[in-house]
Amino acid sequence: ADALVAIGAVAMAGAEEQVIVRFVSEVDEYAVNDEPLELPARLTRYGLSELVNHLLRPARPVPFDFLAGGELLRTSLRKFMQLRALSGEATLELRYFPLVGEPELTSQQEQPDWISALSSRLADGLVVTGCYDGVARVFAPPAASAAAQALAANEDGHDQTGSALCELAPPAGAEHGAGARWEGALPDGSWPLPCAGLFAAGFAPVEVRAGDLVCFPGLLDHLSLPNHSAAARHTFQLHLVEGPGAGVRWSKSNWLQYPPGVGFPHVPRPACQTPQGGRPREEV
Repeated sequence: ADALVAIGAVAMAGAEEQVIVRFVSEVDEYAVNDEPLELPARLTRYGLSELVNHLLRPARPVPFDFLAGGELLRTSLRKFMQLRALSGEATLELRYFPLVGEPELTSQQEQPDWISALSSRLADGLVVTGCYDGVARVFAPPAASAAAQALAANEDGHDQTGSALCELAPPAGAEHGAGARWEGALPDGSWPLPCAGLFAAGFAPVEVRAGDLVCFPGLLDHLSLPNHSAAARHTFQLHLVEGPGAGVRWSKSNWLQYPPGVGFPHVPRPACQTPQGGRPREEV
């Protein structure tokens, strides 16, 4: 009966084009009868929200948003059906949920130059920006881990614009920024495709485009599988490690070793002009 009353409240007198819809909510508090209803095809998000509120009769009106075919409904029902060539006899499933308001600005961090690339990691809220001054800057929320805070305290750059950033997000529950933990042979089922053994062990793939820069700490176990595509794959790998001056010694068990008597090359960081609003980069 409520459904009939609600339809009568929004429908115009006389014949009008109708659309059959079914309302679906994953929140019990806002769930209504999911029986198919015939509604005026002219209805938009606002009218549908009014209808759901009429069916729910909440103490205070709740604005709702609607998903149709996995997309936010931003047209009338008629136009949505027409654009997707849907038959008027088809039942359109509308998933609805409370409308999310515009985000409020709580804080902002000025950048000394135009931002050319942006990446983020949802696990700990890290945000990485690449600017035209050649510096990648990491920002961490106050609740981030100590490791994330330490990463955000550093600024590293080069003399070219950063046009792409790729931040590797470790799986949930990973410790110290490392994903899978393994020694020696790869986990069972790592190869051939679909590499289920790697996923089961906690590895996460990182898709990159030609020209992308991928940076990650050495504690993160990583690997590259054989290239079985028709396209060539060329990579330039650069390992940067702190030297003896920082109390770091290269392990003799590492498979990467220079010939006996040959030491690692020293790469000094030249003093650079202080970026506008930034801090000087000291030599190391």
